[in-house]
Amino acid sequence: MKRKEFGALFVCSLATWLVGVSMMPLLPLYAARLGASAAATGNYLAFSFAMLAAGTMLAGRLSRRLGRQRSLIVLAGAAALPATWLMGHAATIWQLTLLTSVIWFAAGIALTLQSILLGLHAHKARRGRMFGLL
Repeated sequence: MKRKEFGALFVCSLATWLVGVSMMPLLPLYAARLGASAAATGNYLAFSFAMLAAGTMLAGRLSRRLGRQRSLIVLAGAAALPATWLMGHAATIWQLTLLTSVIWFAAGIALTLQSILLGLHAHKARRGRMFGLL
């Protein structure tokens, strides 16, 4: 794998992780601001993480069927971007749940496809090191 290709994967992975890590502590606060109870907030977060798992599982199938990992990563990012913006305009907990689920689903797809791309294109001798850096 060339440095330029690895650099692009690294930037995509870093952006996905930074958005997820920076949003995660704010999600319960945002749900509470919309009037969600503690149970509703827990259900909201559980559903969001279930969508992350669903995106992760679906990514492998999409990769096998379509074989277009790069296009799917771009598509996942394109789906998550407006959903992230619309989260700021959510007026109810169900809107927030739907938008957060879209974002986590897209993140699951993107992160899995980045790993698949790395596994397919990295040299055998350097694969473990590359995964460690990613």
